Amino acid sequence: MRAWPTIVALCVLSGIASQARAQSQAQAIYDEFAGTRSSAMGGAHTGVATSNDTLYINPAGLILTKRYNLDVQYSYAPAEQLSRFNFSIVDSKSGPVAGAAAFTHDWQTGPKTTADINRIYVGSAYSLGDFLAFGTTARYVRGDYYDTTGTDHPVSDFGGDIGVVARLGDVLGAGVAYQNLFHTGNSPFLRSKLRGGLALGLDALVLAGDAVWDVGPKPREVISWHAGAEYFLAQAVPVRAGYMHAPFAEQSGVSGVENILTFGLGWVDPQGGFEASYLQSLTRKSSRSFYVGMQLFL
Repeated sequence: MRAWPTIVALCVLSGIASQARAQSQAQAIYDEFAGTRSSAMGGAHTGVATSNDTLYINPAGLILTKRYNLDVQYSYAPAEQLSRFNFSIVDSKSGPVAGAAAFTHDWQTGPKTTADINRIYVGSAYSLGDFLAFGTTARYVRGDYYDTTGTDHPVSDFGGDIGVVARLGDVLGAGVAYQNLFHTGNSPFLRSKLRGGLALGLDALVLAGDAVWDVGPKPREVISWHAGAEYFLAQAVPVRAGYMHAPFAEQSGVSGVENILTFGLGWVDPQGGFEASYLQSLTRKSSRSFYVGMQLFL
């Protein structure tokens, strides 16, 4: 008979842990895929604003370098059981206005939560000379997810971003972007964020820092900080590292601030390249993500 209290306590704790995992899984699906390079640099990309990742962060960067890029990327977060597949294309060669399009498919499975979300992006950018550019991104999110109670939540929302980036001389870049400046509904998938960033480029070395303010819905009071670096070995092997100090929230209402270390490695030549990155939370030890990507330059 004395064993029963212990057995009951273990069952209750197991149930609580299972529910916490499910709530964490549900929250993870809200966050947007931001790209392999950006993720490896701690999410500090507002002032860097190059590569296809800029479509999701600061669309003004689409026009800064003349290119025709195809990107295919995949990421997986084992603790959240969240997979993401992404395809994007950027054309800044064909005319004075750069154009871009991207598609991300997110799917998540778990003991109590599942999700199937599609995101479509269309972006454009225009530059005033060589030093100042403006850009916009329109996004559409559609799909559904089941919360911990088994309730189905259909999603069908539109949003739009604006961004500005300036090149101050040959080495310094500064960017500002307002993500989801307008959006339909009150979807947790289209959170409004105001972000600013600086980047310093010294030959093969890039240093970057961002500050991001989550302004809604239900604003998170903590500003997230992002820092990253990239160094090209032999002009072909990018080595990347970064750090994030960012808030997190779960459906249960549990929230906090976590510290995340990021790392990345790649290989690039004039025809294309491969890259990979790894993110590890220092606060939630089980929270980690893996990214891989392939690029084709035309």
